[in-house]
Amino acid sequence: MRSTSVTTTDVLIGDFKTNRPAPRRIEDVPESYVNQLALYRALLMTLYPRHMIRAALIWTDVPDLMEISATALDHALARLTSA
Repeated sequence: MRSTSVTTTDVLIGDFKTNRPAPRRIEDVPESYVNQLALYRALLMTLYPRHMIRAALIWTDVPDLMEISATALDHALARLTSA
């Protein structure tokens, strides 16, 4: 399940995940989750070119909102598009 919030300057993508136990560190997040958010972000960047696009995983087990850095999303997208 995903949720998106749009303001005049930002777009926030929130992707709910039910892992039990939820990862506490970004290094422990499955790569496929970061890849998924990177693809969503790339699409939204074309729809909202003047907005800052942010992405987060929302863990239902904790609950916790874990924002994924733009750098991590850029690296994931680069890996996906170079394959």
